[in-house]
Amino acid sequence: MPSWRGILKDPRWALGRSLLFGALIGVATGFLTVGFREAYSLIADVLLSAGRETTPDPQYRWLLFVVPCSGGLAVGILTRLFFGRNAGIPGVADVVLAQTRDRGLMGGLDAIKAGALNILALGTGASVGREGPLVHLGGTLGSLAGTWARLDDTSRRVYVACGVAAAVAASFNAPLAGLFFAIEIALGGLTSLSLAALGPVVLSAIAGTLVSREILGVEAAFKVSAGLPFSVWEFPAFLLLGLVCALFSIVFLRLVKAGWRLRRDMNARLPSWTHPALAGTGLGLLALWMPEVLGPGHEATDQALQGLMNLETIITLLALKTLAVLLCLILGYGSGVFFPSLMIGALLGVFFGQIAIYAAPGFPADVEAYGLAGMGAMVGAILGAPLSTILMVFELTGNYQVTIAVMLAVIVAAQVTHAVIGNTFFGLQLEQRGVRLVLGG
Repeated sequence: MPSWRGILKDPRWALGRSLLFGALIGVATGFLTVGFREAYSLIADVLLSAGRETTPDPQYRWLLFVVPCSGGLAVGILTRLFFGRNAGIPGVADVVLAQTRDRGLMGGLDAIKAGALNILALGTGASVGREGPLVHLGGTLGSLAGTWARLDDTSRRVYVACGVAAAVAASFNAPLAGLFFAIEIALGGLTSLSLAALGPVVLSAIAGTLVSREILGVEAAFKVSAGLPFSVWEFPAFLLLGLVCALFSIVFLRLVKAGWRLRRDMNARLPSWTHPALAGTGLGLLALWMPEVLGPGHEATDQALQGLMNLETIITLLALKTLAVLLCLILGYGSGVFFPSLMIGALLGVFFGQIAIYAAPGFPADVEAYGLAGMGAMVGAILGAPLSTILMVFELTGNYQVTIAVMLAVIVAAQVTHAVIGNTFFGLQLEQRGVRLVLGG
């Protein structure tokens, strides 16, 4: 009688095995995503008194400074303890490296440590995203499933992509975005996929989304209008917005590169485990000015898209949030850049839209349309994932015309940024480790 491992490896069962594993990885990643979100939200609610991104009671305002400072110090000490001197917290770049160099192999213990550190960072107000840690956790689940079943390297790489797809899909309630993020980032593009490999990744994205919807509800990640007014004569404005986002992304990525070089120079004078505490101190000072800089920024992004912020607030928050994100990314917080890019892009797009509508009041577009376009353009440019961001906007809005405008802004921003920088944020992260991979090309 054949063993269960023999049945798993039997080529006659290859398709069924892949589909089953894809669905199971999606379910497991969906539960992991929900648990991760609830864990850091609970910590933030307790430590920051009045929620992740809202102003606490005046008598507890000092927490806005103390909590990020303490959190940064704790993250630095634990990073040194868990990963050694001058090492960083694993993230999306490690998923890319596992797929391109390490045959889809990822360590479960490292993922647990990284997940705990990211929960601590986000719970204490770090201005970073949750999607990066979740992508790493989901990818690790997929890798461990393939390793446990003693499958070949190709199957393991597909299962890593399953975990990535499910993580993004469950986080945003957007299965198409999760699928294409896995294709663009974890699998290196459509050319590397066969139909047999595509099936389990699709099932995983669907399963992750269903788990998230069952527990958290069917509400989309953002509260956006079902039908937004739009005119084809506004295409030039969206093209210009794409160029503006490209310029912003180029400056952002160059500042990140310069910051990483500066941090390496700092290591000789200041131990690396103290760097997150410096970021937390700066973050705390910014939070005393504007508490919305704390955390990923979901509530503030929603408010901006709904037109609940005036121009002065948008400009101030855009500047402070960008500075807060740079501090956290440069000084060793780890975590993700996905949602910070979305928030910065939304603020930039709404700011651009208010000016455009003021300059041409006859056009019907709402600032929300420009905010969505800016959101997609910034993520497409910084992460090198234009298809997944375009599809995410379509899933969020269901508005075909606005999606066309978003496509224009995203492609312009991504192409211009890649032409100037020559790489994505994840590729630049790998360059810091001496690994040269040109991503997003």
